Amino acid sequence: MDDMVFFSDNKEELRQLLTEIDIELKKLKLTIKPNWQIFPTYVRGLDFLGYVMFRDYTLLRKKVKKRAGKRLRSHLRSAQKKGLNLHQFGSICSYKGWMEHCNSYRLRRKYVLPLLPYLI
Repeated sequence: MDDMVFFSDNKEELRQLLTEIDIELKKLKLTIKPNWQIFPTYVRGLDFLGYVMFRDYTLLRKKVKKRAGKRLRSHLRSAQKKGLNLHQFGSICSYKGWMEHCNSYRLRRKYVLPLLPYLI
């Protein structure tokens, strides 16, 4: 991973940090891409690594949420008919783990909870 995210309440503090990082990177003959930006995360959130992060909470990215819902519903239908195969089991556990690291109580209740009896 080559992305870095820094949070602060003060833009000047972020600019100072950027200067210090740039100095250290130049020693390694590396540069910062020119499209870096400072923006308020409380307005639009930070879309990063499959999540949208705000100051007080984190949500699953909309595209990930839709895909997870579609696949988990499909896995539930399959489990009810013929059980789960190893690939489906891994997929369910992966989405469950992804949802545990954000504010997704309702998503887990809707999509993961009905699958738990089939995972045991």
